[in-house]
Amino acid sequence: MCSIGISDRTATAMANQIKEYSEDAMRWVFKVGAQSEWYVFAATMAGLWLLSVIGSSSDLLTHLFIGTLMSMSVPVIWLKYDDKIREHGKRLHLLSKRYYSMIDERVLQKLKNKVKVNSPRKEKKVE
Repeated sequence: MCSIGISDRTATAMANQIKEYSEDAMRWVFKVGAQSEWYVFAATMAGLWLLSVIGSSSDLLTHLFIGTLMSMSVPVIWLKYDDKIREHGKRLHLLSKRYYSMIDERVLQKLKNKVKVNSPRKEKKVE
């Protein structure tokens, strides 16, 4: 009977590499979410979550059929209703900006009330 093992140094190196990759992935997710358009990121995350939920309820053949059907019908629908889709997209974009500014204003007001910006700190002298 033969047993295969790895050394402690190899296991540590692999763990460190996996840790670096996961930290890089989290930095990338934060960068995409914070620095680019947040609503695109949120919509992508929601779409991936929905795809995960749907994917867990059916098999690969069903997904291939649905993917083929969508890839054949979405371009035709886009060509036919391009103006209406763009119009609704612009409305949704403006609505999301309005909600974002409203929430941002409320959060900033709470932070300004809790933390006084540019106020000198009073230090207690210990004698």
